[in-house]
Amino acid sequence: MVTGGKLAQTVLIVDDSTVMQQLLTETLEADYRVLAVDNGIDALSMIYQKQISLLLLDISMPGIDGLELCRTIRSLPQFCHLPIIMVTARDSAFDHVQGQLAGATQYLTKPFDTQQLMQMVEGVLTSAKVDSQAEYSVSFSTKFGKESSLSATRSGEELPSGFMKHTDLLTS
Repeated sequence: MVTGGKLAQTVLIVDDSTVMQQLLTETLEADYRVLAVDNGIDALSMIYQKQISLLLLDISMPGIDGLELCRTIRSLPQFCHLPIIMVTARDSAFDHVQGQLAGATQYLTKPFDTQQLMQMVEGVLTSAKVDSQAEYSVSFSTKFGKESSLSATRSGEELPSGFMKHTDLLTS
C-alpha cells in the first residue's frame, strides 16, 4: 500500500451508474486510490471499513438517495467532517440548496469537465487537510489572575479537567 502523497488518499465514488463510476475512476485513479459502490448501504459500510478521504456522491440512486446518505454521514460524529462532493445531473438552484443543507462540501453538475472535477477534488482535499491540522489557542485566567494559554487540535482532544472551552469563557 502506498503511504505517501496523493495516492494515500482514498476517494469513494457512490453512484448507481457503472458508466459514471468508470468515468470518475479513470479520471482520478492516476492520483488517488479509488473505490466505488452503487448504493448508500454499501457506502456506509465502506466508510466504516476503509479510511476514506473524500466521497463523490450522486443524488439520484435507488433506496437511500444521496441527500439522505449525506445527512446520515453528517450526523455521525466520526464522519461529520468527511468532505463530500455531490456529483449529479440535478442542476436547479433548489437542488444546490438541498445539497448544501444536506451537508455537501461542494456540488458538481453532470456533465462536467474532468479538469473541473480534478480541481474541485484537489481543492476540497487540500482544504480538509489544512482544517484537520489547524490548531487553536485557548486563553484562560487562573485563580491567581495569571494569563495562560493552551493549544488543542481540532480533532476533538479533550481539555484537562478544570479547564473551560474557549466558548465557555465568553459566557462566564
